Amino acid sequence: MGLFSIIPQSHCAIVERLGKFSRIQNAGLHFRLPLIEQRKQFVGSEWMYAGEPCAHKRDGHRAYSLIELTDQRLNTSVRVYHTRDNVEVRVDAVIFWRIVNPQLAVYAVDDVILSMIDVALNSLRSNIGAMTLDQVLSERASLTDKVTTELIATSAKWGIALQKVEIQELNVDAQTQAAMLKQMEAERERRAAISIAEGQSQSTLIQAEAEKKATILHAEGVSRSQELIAAADALYLEKICQSGMVSREAAFQILLAQKYIEGFSVISQNAADKVFLPNSPSGLLVDGK
Repeated sequence: MGLFSIIPQSHCAIVERLGKFSRIQNAGLHFRLPLIEQRKQFVGSEWMYAGEPCAHKRDGHRAYSLIELTDQRLNTSVRVYHTRDNVEVRVDAVIFWRIVNPQLAVYAVDDVILSMIDVALNSLRSNIGAMTLDQVLSERASLTDKVTTELIATSAKWGIALQKVEIQELNVDAQTQAAMLKQMEAERERRAAISIAEGQSQSTLIQAEAEKKATILHAEGVSRSQELIAAADALYLEKICQSGMVSREAAFQILLAQKYIEGFSVISQNAADKVFLPNSPSGLLVDGK
């Protein structure tokens, strides 16, 4: 490195003087005292700027001196965990994070990347171990929130602003998966049977309700028809009386006779299944005896 150096945008560098922390150089042009000041170097770290022009080999590994300050993501490897009911689940996660204090990120922990991964994996192990398989599958969001909360609290001491942890893969072994499929199929069949039964019950209720309404409407129609007939009869009597041709009593007898004729006409439509009785007991006597 020369006496002058340029730090690119969204990056910084740590300068050490005589092997101790001196200052942080942010984006821009910087001067460095020769011999006594050096940039802090990092070997093989994923969170450094891999495209750094001054990167060089050290101990067979690529060394970097720039720290990236933008949002980053870190993938954990797939690990096997055991639930409380002793079922194996395969889980991997993604950590979204950003360095906000480069000094803490470098000096507060040996390797911030490995440390975050260790905390995330330990949190997954402890939380999954306290849950049943059904809880792990149904409460995935809650599990993610717990791991994120624990990692936020720890990574803040390392100058890291952790945004969230997302569980990417959550699988079970083939035998457990087959058992789960059978259980799901049985549950679907049970729900289908319940749905059919409820549908038939609902259909019966709807039909009964429709028949009830039809009966009520018919009864209301008959009642209304009788009311109209009665009103028409009353108006008929009134008109006859007003004409002065007959008395009210005679008009009533005329109307009664008309009703008798109408009723007899309806009854006589199928006389084969009916018995006609005389209108007085004397009609039962033969020759008046």
